[in-house]
Amino acid sequence: MASGDVINYSVRPAKTVERKIIKDIFSNLNAFIPLNEYRYIGFGSKYFSDFKIFHKELHIEDMISIEDDEENKEKYIFNNPFDCIQLNFGKSTDVLTDLIYEKPFICWLDYDYALEQSVIDDLDILLENLPEESGSVISISLNVRPYRHNSLKEELKKEGTHSELLEDKLQKIVEKKFIPFDLPKQGLNKADIHSEIIRQIITNKILNKLKLINSALEDSLKWEFKQIFNFLYKDGAEMGTWGWLFYKSKDQDKFEKSGLEHSEFYSSNEQIYTITIPNLTIKEINQLLEKMPLKEGKEIDRSALPGSIYSECDIYNFSKIYKYFPSFVNAEFG
Repeated sequence: MASGDVINYSVRPAKTVERKIIKDIFSNLNAFIPLNEYRYIGFGSKYFSDFKIFHKELHIEDMISIEDDEENKEKYIFNNPFDCIQLNFGKSTDVLTDLIYEKPFICWLDYDYALEQSVIDDLDILLENLPEESGSVISISLNVRPYRHNSLKEELKKEGTHSELLEDKLQKIVEKKFIPFDLPKQGLNKADIHSEIIRQIITNKILNKLKLINSALEDSLKWEFKQIFNFLYKDGAEMGTWGWLFYKSKDQDKFEKSGLEHSEFYSSNEQIYTITIPNLTIKEINQLLEKMPLKEGKEIDRSALPGSIYSECDIYNFSKIYKYFPSFVNAEFG
């Protein structure tokens, strides 16, 4: 069963916030080419949530949705919200292999599962096909729920420390050279620790691939890349999302002009931005909105936001994402 039959992707609050933040981050890419000249590649599922926001807000019209649930082809075609979205059915590795990459793309591979070899294969295809022009972005979302020690013992049918068994598990998924040599010994049951391990594996793969590609290029045409975000959120399972921008060495100034580094959500390293959705009622949200934005160094007026209703944690988390906070309405039409 496709995960879209289990989860309504359009109403997951943390995912909705993440999608809106990423849209804002992508809006800086017009330093490379106008946004409406990008191609967007993603997994639309039957909700096409990312396609809707990127078409409406970024005005991208060249869009390809990859869908491997070929048994329900009619359902995906029926739910396609725009004529500019081309549906390509098949495994992502096959579809990505068949595409022609003539212009910069934004590709968000929003997997609903954990790291697998096929993820590395998809990444490999995209890196091999980076268009000549700078400005392409590859984003990957993965389930980063940690592998528990006892589960690894059972699966691998052997004893060992958590770190040792995790390394064995990862070596069944990716080549050893991509696995961090200094896997942590502690905290391996934490999603942020596991997310960082997966981020390092993918980053190592990118470094390795670009080194090979760049070996045949003159200095000004060599590929550079920057990680531009590093998110962790949980609507159900813990999910990690990372994005990397690729540009030619000669276009370093375009990256600097883009302003990407000035986004409060920019992360070029292991620094994770955790999207936390406070559990608030509509009335509580409306009251809190009236106090936004919080002024730096100014105390919160607790007479208007009583501690019996608003925790410090909820106020802080809300203040970081209130511009992106989703509004879901339960309504009946007709």
